[in-house]
Amino acid sequence: MDTMKFRCYIWGKDSDWQALCTDLDIAVQGSSYDVTKTLLSEAIDGFLHEVEKLLANDQNEFLNRRAPLYLRIILRTKYYLFLIRKHFREVSSKVKRDIIFIYCPTS
Repeated sequence: MDTMKFRCYIWGKDSDWQALCTDLDIAVQGSSYDVTKTLLSEAIDGFLHEVEKLLANDQNEFLNRRAPLYLRIILRTKYYLFLIRKHFREVSSKVKRDIIFIYCPTS
């Protein structure tokens, strides 16, 4: 599973942050950007660790459980709007740059 990459989104403000890995349909909440990103990374690692224990047929079923299409479309659209606003400097400097990140498992 070393070569797998997963698309993840993080959004929020103040002490209310959410993150979602749309490729595995895993979501977490946290009190800050960094905490939420760490929680999502840990959730993905734990999920993949458990999936590795399954038979190959079952692994494919769990690794191909994406978030609902409408949610993926909404998040992708919001991300592109974010990039457009960022390009025109309409995004506050307090907003983190990597509202979307590609997560690569470490093991």
